[in-house]
Amino acid sequence: MKTRNFKFSLLLVIAVVFTTFSTSVFGQVPEKMSYQAVVRNASNELIVNKQIGVFLAIQKTTGGSLPMTYYQEKHVASTNANGLLTLELGGGTPSYPYHALSFSQIPWGEGSFYVKIMIDPAGGTNYTINTESQLLSVPYAMYAKNAGNTTSESSIPNGTKNGDMLYWNGKNWIIIAPSSDGKVLTLKGGVPTWIDNETAIALPTVNTLIPSIITDYSAICEGYVGSDGGGPVVERGICYGASPNLSIVNSKIVCGNGLGSYNAIITKLVMGSTYYIRAYATNSVGTVYGDEVAFTTKNTVTDIDGNTYATVTIGTQTWMVDNLRTTRYCNGDTIANITENGEWVSATTGAQCNYQNNLKNDTKYGKLYNWYAVVDSRKLAPAGWHVPSNDEWTELLDYVANHLGTSPNVAKALAAKTDWFATSTNYTDAVGDDLTKNNSSGFSGLPSGHRTDTGNFFYLEKGGNWWSTSTTSNDYINAYYMGLLFDTNFHLLSSQPKRKGYSVRCIRDN
Repeated sequence: MKTRNFKFSLLLVIAVVFTTFSTSVFGQVPEKMSYQAVVRNASNELIVNKQIGVFLAIQKTTGGSLPMTYYQEKHVASTNANGLLTLELGGGTPSYPYHALSFSQIPWGEGSFYVKIMIDPAGGTNYTINTESQLLSVPYAMYAKNAGNTTSESSIPNGTKNGDMLYWNGKNWIIIAPSSDGKVLTLKGGVPTWIDNETAIALPTVNTLIPSIITDYSAICEGYVGSDGGGPVVERGICYGASPNLSIVNSKIVCGNGLGSYNAIITKLVMGSTYYIRAYATNSVGTVYGDEVAFTTKNTVTDIDGNTYATVTIGTQTWMVDNLRTTRYCNGDTIANITENGEWVSATTGAQCNYQNNLKNDTKYGKLYNWYAVVDSRKLAPAGWHVPSNDEWTELLDYVANHLGTSPNVAKALAAKTDWFATSTNYTDAVGDDLTKNNSSGFSGLPSGHRTDTGNFFYLEKGGNWWSTSTTSNDYINAYYMGLLFDTNFHLLSSQPKRKGYSVRCIRDN
C-alpha cells in the first residue's frame, strides 16, 4: 500500500463480500462490493465515531504517466468505535464529470484494478488523506459480466458459504474463505492472506549510510531505521563482506534494536581491499535491507601528528614502509625532544630527536627514539599498530629468507634501493653493492644512522637500526633490535643499550 499524504495515515482493508455462488454464477450479478478501511491520524491514533467525507475511484494502470479512472463516487459515512469505516463500492453518489462508466460497466477482466480513496475527516470534500490499494479480488459474477465467459464453468470452483472470494494464482482460480470480524486481508508473497488487525504491519524502512571513517584495517559503518512498519524492530545491524549481494547469512554485526541511527566498527580488514556493507532491520514481518555500499580500505596509516605512512604486507605481517616520525604518544602527551648529549645519556624515560638534531633529516629518515619511548604505556605506534617484538622480527627475517625474490640475501632484500653508501667489499652482494638488487621484500629499510649511548650521532647513509620491544633475560640495560650495514651482506639481530637512539618501524596488530 502506498501512502502519499503526511497529515493522516490510512490502514486500508478491502473486503469483497457477496452471497454464495454456484454453477449458475452468471445469473444474479451483484452491483456493489463491501469496502472497509481503518482510519488513523498522523500519530497513528484511530479516528473513531466520527462522520467523514469519502471519495472513491476505481483505477487501472495503463503504462502512461497517469492511471485511468473508470469510476468514481462520493460518500458521507461514519467510523465506529474501532476506527473502522464500512461502506459499499457502487453505493455512493457517482461523480460523473470524470468518468464515462457506471459501476456495473467496469471491465474487471482487463487486468489489475486499484481503489483510490480520499478522506476529509471533517465530513466535507476537503480531502486530506490520499491512498490507494490493489483490489485483491472481485466477485466472479462481476468479472464474467464484462469479461465474457472465457473460462469454462467447470474450471471455476464453487463457493460454499457467504463471503467466499476467488483469487487467480496465475494458473487456477482459488477460493479465499471469509475470516472472522476484525481480520485484515493483505498480500504476503503475492498471496491474499488474512491477518489480525493488530498485526497488520509492514516491513521496517532502513538506510545504509556511507562509512564515516575508513582506515587501513577498519571502517565505522552506519545505518538508520526510519520506520518500524507498525511493529517493533527486534534487531538491526550491518552485513558486510568482500562480495556484493549481502544478507544476514553473511557476516553481520548486530547493533541492538529500535528506531534511529546506529553504527558498527568492522575490524581486521585487509589493507587496500574493497568491501561491501548493507544495513538491515528485522520486525515480525521479516528482514529488510538498505542499499549496498562499497568502500576500499586505505593502503596507508596515519599517526597522531598527522604523518602518513605507506605500508607493505610481507607474508602474514603488514609493516610500515617508513620510519616513525611522531612527536607524541597516542594519548597526546609530548615525547621529550632531547638535543643535549648529557641529558640524552641520563634519560630513563621516553625521548626522541632528529639525526644531528637537524629537522631536514626527519622527513626521509624519521625520528630516533630511545627504548623507553618504545615501551611507554601511552603507546608510540598509531592505533591498530605496535612496535614489533624480537619474535616478530625473527618471523619477518625467516619469511624473507625463504622468499628472496631478486635479492641474493636477506639484508639486501630488506634494504631500500636508495640512499645507501655505495661500496664494494669482501662481502659478496653487500647492501651497498649494486643497489638495484635491493628491496625485493618491499620493506625499504633506509640508512637512518643512530644516536650512541654517549649522545653522539653515527652512521647516517651507512647503517639502519630498528628497535624491538623485547629485552634480554634479566637485562636492565640492553634491548633487542634489528640492524643493516652498508658493507655487509647479513642482518643484525642483537641487543644494545636502551639509551641509544634507533629508528622505529611499526607492525599492524593481528
